[in-house]
Amino acid sequence: MRRRDFWSKEDLQILCNIAESLPPRKLVQTYNTIAAKNNRPQRTRNAIYLKCNDLNLSVSPLYNTLTTSHIAQSLCLDENVVYRWIKKGLNTTRGCQKARSHHYIAIRDLRKFAQKYPYEFSGVDSTELFILIEDQQLVDYIKETYPKRIKRGGPMKVRCIETGEIFPSQAAACQRFHLYRSALYRAVKHGSATAGYHFERLD
Repeated sequence: MRRRDFWSKEDLQILCNIAESLPPRKLVQTYNTIAAKNNRPQRTRNAIYLKCNDLNLSVSPLYNTLTTSHIAQSLCLDENVVYRWIKKGLNTTRGCQKARSHHYIAIRDLRKFAQKYPYEFSGVDSTELFILIEDQQLVDYIKETYPKRIKRGGPMKVRCIETGEIFPSQAAACQRFHLYRSALYRAVKHGSATAGYHFERLD
């Protein structure tokens, strides 16, 4: 049985300092950047993941970072709204290079987005918003200036061709069939199947 590479106390300290605060891909990049500066050996993704498992550390962020679903659920918004924010400039980091990986959003980046586009948070719960952006002054400004939700085009309704079910949004269809939003979007756009089902947009 092959012995795992030796980790010095310095190597472990580097890993413990950054674990659970960065998305998986960023965790690997940051570890190797810090290691290089300290003349420590580079580690593969698998080596870092295995060591995190040994130390009972999560390879996904637990602090200072949010996901699109977390933001949407906290503010009672459709997740499509958060994806629209990303297209509008909300900075994100992907969990890995796979198309289906999560978007991770740093609290500071969500706060910057709220400062630039405060009306996007109109009508949301002020307590939940404060938990997300940690800026009471900004939350008070949004609550006073934009007390009611500004209505937009709304989520896209879709129908499953095989079952005939109609869903008020892509998020609802994804939840029903356990799909990734990107996969459903491609299925609707190109008329292809995903998980054995076809979907069409209802205007």
